[in-house]
Amino acid sequence: MLWPYRGNSQSRLGSYNLPPYNCVSRTVIYERNHEAIRSILQLIPTSANSLFVSIVRQTPHHRLSSADQAAFVKNALEIVEYAPVLRRQILSILIDHIVQIDAHIQIELDELEEDVDFETYNMDFDDDYQSDNSDNEDEEDDEEDDDDDDIESMYSDDDQENGNVDLKEQMKKIKSMVRKLDAMMVLVFRYFAKCAVQQPAHVKNELYTTLIDIFDRMILKTLKSRYTQFLIFYFCSLDVNAYSDSFVEHLIKNIMDPLRPGVTRISAAAYISSYVARAKFLEPLAIQRIIGTLCAWCEEYVATHDKNLQADVMKHDVFYAVMQAIMYIFCFRWRDLVLEDALDVSLEQEQEEIDVEKNNINIFGQSITTTTTINTNTNTATTNSTSSPSGLNVHIMSAAESGGVVRNWCRGLRNMPYLVMSRLNPLKVCSPAVVKQFAKLAHDTHFMYVYPILEKNKDLLITGVNADNGSSGGKNILQTVQTFFPFDPYKLESSKNFINNIYFEWIAEDDDEDSDEESEDESDGEMSAGLMAMSISPSPIHYMPQ
Repeated sequence: MLWPYRGNSQSRLGSYNLPPYNCVSRTVIYERNHEAIRSILQLIPTSANSLFVSIVRQTPHHRLSSADQAAFVKNALEIVEYAPVLRRQILSILIDHIVQIDAHIQIELDELEEDVDFETYNMDFDDDYQSDNSDNEDEEDDEEDDDDDDIESMYSDDDQENGNVDLKEQMKKIKSMVRKLDAMMVLVFRYFAKCAVQQPAHVKNELYTTLIDIFDRMILKTLKSRYTQFLIFYFCSLDVNAYSDSFVEHLIKNIMDPLRPGVTRISAAAYISSYVARAKFLEPLAIQRIIGTLCAWCEEYVATHDKNLQADVMKHDVFYAVMQAIMYIFCFRWRDLVLEDALDVSLEQEQEEIDVEKNNINIFGQSITTTTTINTNTNTATTNSTSSPSGLNVHIMSAAESGGVVRNWCRGLRNMPYLVMSRLNPLKVCSPAVVKQFAKLAHDTHFMYVYPILEKNKDLLITGVNADNGSSGGKNILQTVQTFFPFDPYKLESSKNFINNIYFEWIAEDDDEDSDEESEDESDGEMSAGLMAMSISPSPIHYMPQ
C-alpha cells in the first residue's frame, strides 16, 4: 500500500511523504543478517554449501579498508558459531587471507628499507567506515602537510627529483596494511580465547587439527609470513600438554621424514628452533627432550654418512638446519638445559661408559682424541681434548678451566662436541650470527670452547659458503632459511597483548656469573647485539631472496 498522496505536485514520485525511520547501527544490521542466515540454515541444511560459496566470493580485496577487513573476519567467525560444519573451510579462508596480507607487507617492507610506525584500528564497527583515516585517500590537510614535512625532510632535492618522494605513499600504504593485519589478528585471537573457555574438548581438538592442516598448507612454506604463525603459537599456549607437545612432535616428524621435500624439512627446523626459543610456556624438561631428540638425529645422520662425509651445503642442508636449530635454542634457553638435580644417569653407570670410551674425532681431516672423566667431588662430567699433530687444541666442556663454575648439562647435549667437530663442519655453514652467539655463550657458560674451530674456518673454503663464514649469494633453500626466525618479537600494536605474557624475550645477562660487573655489562651488550643481528624483528627488512 502506498502512502497517501497529498496536493498537486509536479511530480507524483516526489510527492509521497516517506515514513520516518531510525538509523540502525552496523552491529544491529550484522545481528539481523546472522539471524536470517541461521533461520535459512535450519530450514535448508544443504544451504551451507551456498553460504560457503558466498563467503568466498565476498572475501575483501587487500586494498579495502581496515573496517572492511575486520568486518569480514568478525562476521565469518560469527557464522562458525552456528554453522560448525563450515568451521574448517571458513578458518582456511580467513588464515589464507591473513597470510596473503602478511606476506605482502613483508615484500613492501623489503623494498622500502625504512622503519614504519604501526597504527591500530579502534575495532568499533558502528563508526563510519570513513573514520579509518589511514585507509582513505583524503586526510586532513594539516596532517597531510605534517607528513609531507617529515618525509621530505629525510631526502635532499636530488632525491625528490629522482622520485623518492613517492616513499610517502608507500609508507602510507604499508601502515594501512599493517593496521588491517593487526585488526584481523585481534579478532582471531579473541575467537581462540573464547573457544578455550566455552568449547568442549572435542571442538578444541578439531580446531587444533584444522590449524595444523592450515599450517602445513599455507604457513610452513611461506617464508615471507611474519605474524600469521603466531596464531598457532597462541593456540598451543592454551593447552601446553596437549597442543604444544603435539605441535613440536609434528615439526620433528617433518624434519626427520626423508620423503618430505627439503624446503619442508628445513622450514620445520627453523620453526622448531624459534618456537622452542620463544615459547615461555614450555617446561625445561620438554626443552631438554627436544634438544635430545634433535642431537640424536644429527648424531645418527653423521654416523650414517661417515664413509663419504664431506661438507656440502646442498647435500646435507637438513643436517645444517637442525644443527643451527640446536645452537639457536641453546642461545636462548641454556638455563633450561642445565639439570638442577643429580646427573641424569648414575655416576657408576657413567663411569663404566667413560672408562671404555675414547673418541677419535676427525676434524677437517685431522685426528683429535677426546677423553672424558668424572669429577666425583662436583658430580660433573668433564671432557678434555688433546692437541692434534697440527697444533690445533680444542677444549670441550672443560671443568678445569671453568673458574669453579660447573654446570650439569642435560644428557642430550653430551654429543655436541662430536657433531660440532665432524667433517660436516656446521660452524662453517650455519648462520654466522647464530654461530658467533653460540660460541660466545658456550664459552661463557663453560659448555664448549670452539674458537679454535672458528679460527681455522677462516681459511677453509666450502662450496656455497664464503671464506668469512658467511653464506654466499646463492639461493639454495638453506641459505634462504638461515635468517628466517618465524617467532621473532611480535610488533602489532593491538594484538601483541595476546602474545606478551607467553613470549620469551632475549635475556642479556648470559655472561660468566663470576666475572666483574664491568665485564658483564660489556659482554651483555655484545650478546644483545648478536642476537638482534639474528632477528628479523628489530628491523622489518628480510634478507631472503625474492
